[in-house]
Amino acid sequence: SKGDLGGDAAFLAPLEASTAKLPTDAAGCDALENLIFEEVLQAQQRLEQSPYSVALTSAQLESFGKVSHQLALHLATGSRHFGNPALQRTLCKAFMQKAFHKLKTALTALASAQAEQPGKPPDASLEAAVKAALGNLVDLFFAKFNTDLARWQQEHAGANTASVVATQTPLQEILDAKGGDRRTVFTYAELFGLFITEFER
Repeated sequence: SKGDLGGDAAFLAPLEASTAKLPTDAAGCDALENLIFEEVLQAQQRLEQSPYSVALTSAQLESFGKVSHQLALHLATGSRHFGNPALQRTLCKAFMQKAFHKLKTALTALASAQAEQPGKPPDASLEAAVKAALGNLVDLFFAKFNTDLARWQQEHAGANTASVVATQTPLQEILDAKGGDRRTVFTYAELFGLFITEFER
């Protein structure tokens, strides 16, 4: 009970313990993970809009942004989603939509600044914002690549080491999960398909 907890831990206890139950069914677990992932995606923006942000240094704000970004990548592309392609597809799509929104916002701001002062070199901070937004998309593809490669190595490690087998297998077969059950894998090709869809919107 809450009274049995000492110190700050007491504030983490639910007011009504009987209602604080985590879902055990697959659909409930996926829904909860989606909610948590959305909170992680919104964390940076919420901190920037919070009065608490004035108490932090620029370095602390930057560190918080990096941690939030890495956590979102881990949740979206982590190996624990193997066998649950629908959830990974949903998380990667949410990450990509957020990255594209940031990119469009940065490009609009840069275009507006150039229109107001034609011929003047673009503001360095606006260019940096565009590069950072593009970097988010690159990070997603890189994280997905690393995870898929690790998954394939785990599945094919046998008499020969995974590295030996990998050198004899075309990279496209690894990323497209050929030779396995593709119904249990959200492939790299599907991620690229999501990218094209969001880009054309």
